[in-house]
Amino acid sequence: MNKQRIVRVAAIVAVAGVTGFVMQSQDKGQPVGSQGPRIAAAVDPVAPAFAGAAALPLPRPVVPDSGQTAELSPPVTEPAPVVAEPAAQVVVTDPAPQVVEAEPACSDDMVLIAQPGAMIDLGLLAACRPDQRVTIRHGGLVVTGHTSAAGTLIASIPALSDPAEITLAFADGTQVSQAIAVPDLARFERFGVQWMEGDAFQLHAFIRQSGAEVFGDSAARPTAEGGFLSQLGDSTTQRPLLAEVYTYPAGVRALSDEVDLTIESAVTTATCGREILGETIQLSAGHITLRDLMIEMPGCEAVGEYVVLPNPVAPEKLASN
Repeated sequence: MNKQRIVRVAAIVAVAGVTGFVMQSQDKGQPVGSQGPRIAAAVDPVAPAFAGAAALPLPRPVVPDSGQTAELSPPVTEPAPVVAEPAAQVVVTDPAPQVVEAEPACSDDMVLIAQPGAMIDLGLLAACRPDQRVTIRHGGLVVTGHTSAAGTLIASIPALSDPAEITLAFADGTQVSQAIAVPDLARFERFGVQWMEGDAFQLHAFIRQSGAEVFGDSAARPTAEGGFLSQLGDSTTQRPLLAEVYTYPAGVRALSDEVDLTIESAVTTATCGREILGETIQLSAGHITLRDLMIEMPGCEAVGEYVVLPNPVAPEKLASN
């Protein structure tokens, strides 16, 4: 299952205002015409008041000497037009578009896919739950998983019912459930053991007819002669819940003379001299049976040995091997 994170790009564009130039002007002064030279006007002779009176000499007009320059009024200087300085132009630079990483979608998406051997592949995408402990529950089976840094989880679970419902539980109490049909479950039966942190068990199957042994995590799928073993749970997470489940074809007397199935527990410095607890799970003819399991471990002088339960279905005394 492949899912991609969605990235949203938000572009923030500022609008720049453009400032123009403002031209201020004043009206030009009107030019004052230059005055010509002032010349005394000639005086017309006045008739004598009385006839016969001697004519009086008239004053001669005053004419400037040829060497003199006529006085002219100084020209009025026009004021130069005042041009306003252009306003400072403000240049607004658009900011570069900002790439904003989208918040991860916080949904918890789970996918179940039925596989051969009545197995179920589980895929989880929980982008907001990176590096978290997850509890996986199905039909009495309880194991732990751990999400990756991207919030993904992949696991393979043996179906114990048809349809099979699987529930994932997170530390905050949130749960995600989904069901899927397992049409070939009727062809198989199962037996398993599960335990908590600190205690340790393992299943060991010996097929009498073929002489084959099945133990540890087997990738093989069941055949007409035997079955396969699945190791479940993530031992690296906090408070791990672990399990082993043996799958075999229906009709095989797996817990009798055809298959020798045992539960074993190693005597270690962590388990010696105390009780270890677990639970067995058996699927037979469509019915699930859960049974408590308790083993009294020998003293620490037996470290390195194994305690073996030869017939885990019926209550039996344990034997040290």
